[in-house]
Amino acid sequence: MKKLALLGMVLASLILGCTGVLAGESYVVASDVPWAPFEMASDDGGFFGFDLDLIQAIAWTAGFEVEIRNIAFDAIVEMVRTGTIDIGASGMTITPERAATSPNPTTSPIRPLW
Repeated sequence: MKKLALLGMVLASLILGCTGVLAGESYVVASDVPWAPFEMASDDGGFFGFDLDLIQAIAWTAGFEVEIRNIAFDAIVEMVRTGTIDIGASGMTITPERAATSPNPTTSPIRPLW
């Protein structure tokens, strides 16, 4: 329930606060695709599922583009931390270990989307 509430707050802040601000920008999204219903691959090689549909809806609403890449789950946090990718969208839960190594949106050189 907390995860859903947090997701709703992020979505609302993006829709209400960033519409047009990110227009024209492009972000690389990493997701570990074989976890239905959150991340799945279509027969034509596209990606869909709850996490990916949500990030695409946010991108569409805020006016930016996303490129989704299938990345092993264990590599996603490190790739976001180092700036190799911009967004990790793969059903992640905040843990003390991830919090200790992940960028803080208020101090990170990686610009948050909100």
